[in-house]
Amino acid sequence: MGLTGFELARRLAQANVDYEAAQALIRSQGAAAPTAAPTGEPKDDEPPAIPPALALINSVHSDASEKLLPLPGIGNGSARKLLERRPAEGYSSLEQAAELNPELAQRPFNVKWPAIAAWEPEGERDGQTE
Repeated sequence: MGLTGFELARRLAQANVDYEAAQALIRSQGAAAPTAAPTGEPKDDEPPAIPPALALINSVHSDASEKLLPLPGIGNGSARKLLERRPAEGYSSLEQAAELNPELAQRPFNVKWPAIAAWEPEGERDGQTE
């Protein structure tokens, strides 16, 4: 039985698997790539796409906040706060992360949530490595 992309990401986050291992497992399981459908809406037979930033935030060990530094606007303090306030089951969306961490959009953090939502791991475009 295949797992939806979200369920797989949630399980990986609970197991404290790092992002690279999570992506390899998602690809090997044939789960939907964490990219949006061309129309912006998921098809009925496809699980909703998981933004790569959300998969990263949910998969990082709580003591490995430096792995979140590639995200735009994320520094050591904001990474630590994101991980400290992450629910046990992981954030269900970037919107939930923003709601649980409202001060991150203010100074001195200045986290830009739209930029984080559009973030892709370096070397990946449309689910393929360059």
